[in-house]
Amino acid sequence: MGGRGGQDARAMARQAMQSLRDGNAAAARAAFEALAAAGADDASSCLGLALACRALGDGEGALAAVDRALGHEPRNLRALVFKGDVLDFLGDRRAASSFYLAAVNQARAAGEVAADLRPDLARAQAACERFAGAIEEGVRQRIAGTGLAEG
Repeated sequence: MGGRGGQDARAMARQAMQSLRDGNAAAARAAFEALAAAGADDASSCLGLALACRALGDGEGALAAVDRALGHEPRNLRALVFKGDVLDFLGDRRAASSFYLAAVNQARAAGEVAADLRPDLARAQAACERFAGAIEEGVRQRIAGTGLAEG
């Protein structure tokens, strides 16, 4: 993003983020999409687009945007957690859990993480535990239903 075009892209990204902070998801989405169309997006702007899409109720658009963010930075913790959030929103808890687990494992490997990300990682860890508990309960019910648990 060097030169005049880079300055324009940075200004557009700042305006898009401000629109998002102001609660104007439609304006934020339009600005983030313009960045992407110009080939000037990065993981952060893609996450901004994903947030704007989710705020507008567009789960599929949010999923496409977070996938693009992960294309830029495959180990981005915010993107991994957000992809889990979007998949959960779309009703795919198993897939959501895999992204939450990837984020938790990546955070462990990194050691220290940004303070503002810790609550999201704790929520991701809790979601993984709930999902694992649900699987375990489902297996118990199936075993009980077949009579295999009887001694």
